[in-house]
Amino acid sequence: MAAMLLQTLPAPNLERWVHVGSTSQGDSAIDPQSITRTGDLATVVVRTSIHRSQTTGGPVVGVMRYAFNCRTRRGRLEVADLYRGDGTFVGSTVNEDPEEPVARRSPDGEALELACRPSGQR
Repeated sequence: MAAMLLQTLPAPNLERWVHVGSTSQGDSAIDPQSITRTGDLATVVVRTSIHRSQTTGGPVVGVMRYAFNCRTRRGRLEVADLYRGDGTFVGSTVNEDPEEPVARRSPDGEALELACRPSGQR
């Protein structure tokens, strides 16, 4: 995984984020303006706020671009920008891991559902 000090995705404090789910670890939202779809493939930017990071011991925000295969319900993280709880930019990472199944009742599953809807139904 490569680390960079260059923001590649929308800022985490923009008002356009739409909540898609929560877990015991944090909350997730998507940027509806970021959704692109070509055939069975869709991409979307997701913001995840982690209440207590194992790395920093405090809150962390990740702004991540996911690619989803709408037909197979598989997805992968492509790139992530990371921020401390105070909004300080930490860095970017590029992910080269393969696609994985996306659970239906999860924040990632909700992001997939929204990204894979026809554009007139989002």
